[in-house]
Amino acid sequence: VNNAVYGGWATETINSFDPEFLTKYYHEDINVVYKKEKQPGGYIISKLKVEEDRTYHEIYDEEGTLLT
Repeated sequence: VNNAVYGGWATETINSFDPEFLTKYYHEDINVVYKKEKQPGGYIISKLKVEEDRTYHEIYDEEGTLLT
């Protein structure tokens, strides 16, 4: 998948956590560390940690490999 997909997955996770979060807070910067490419097919696991107005994400593939 291309890099834009990772941002979409992170946004979906925030919306599942709190649908109003992105209307209350606007990102000032985004830092992404790509570890491994996700091949088409399968599924991902998106983990989210929220600290006040900051969010931290980890995205894993179906085998538990950290992607970003």
